[in-house]
Amino acid sequence: MSKLIKTIITIGVTLIFLFSTLAQPQFPESSYDGVEGTLKLNLKKGWNLIPWVGPSYDFPNTCGDAFGPRAIFVWSPTEKKYLGGTLEKIDLPDSEVVRVIQRDKEARYYYAQEGLGALFILRDSDCSATARINPLSDIKEDELAAELPTYKISAGWNFITLHPWMVNKNFGDFLGTCEITKAFTFDPVSGWNGGSVTKSDFEDAYVTEEYVGITYAMKFSNDCNFALKEEEILGPPPLPE
Repeated sequence: MSKLIKTIITIGVTLIFLFSTLAQPQFPESSYDGVEGTLKLNLKKGWNLIPWVGPSYDFPNTCGDAFGPRAIFVWSPTEKKYLGGTLEKIDLPDSEVVRVIQRDKEARYYYAQEGLGALFILRDSDCSATARINPLSDIKEDELAAELPTYKISAGWNFITLHPWMVNKNFGDFLGTCEITKAFTFDPVSGWNGGSVTKSDFEDAYVTEEYVGITYAMKFSNDCNFALKEEEILGPPPLPE
């Protein structure tokens, strides 16, 4: 890895710790279509933090030749570092990023599953792209409740993308045993925005359709699993006097 790329990575990690302007997590708007199951992304020149949805991106003419980024990086919570580089480097089957992601995907780490994690891309110009992602009609509550606890969160920083299955729920409803300490969003123009949080800060963080596709850099104090919060049933009405 070149000295330049190492410098960029070091600066990016340092910025996470320096920006702490918001006490509460904020949900910027995105352009998700819950009927069609598409997510439109407006990419800017420079670094962009986008959902990782595998090969399902469709890049119109505004993006130039195919994807067109100069570099792609993924933060690995298991390796505690950025993995990636130029397209020529990361496309190699034996590259470090391919080996680690495949290993962590099989081990059920949340960030390595398509649609749940995120990646940084470096672009030379503005453009737009559309990703295919689950329509709301595909979300089955019983399947979600069974599958969600199988995903692992590693202590430290994780990239978490707001997914269609989170719609109409509070973010705190699926944190399970996870203790969150920091949450940041990234904007290509203004950089990192966020700060220190606690689990209780997310109890009323209601996720609606327009928030799907927003990615957070979240720091967790423990190894844990997400889990869908069970509805609390207090019991039937009291008998009359």
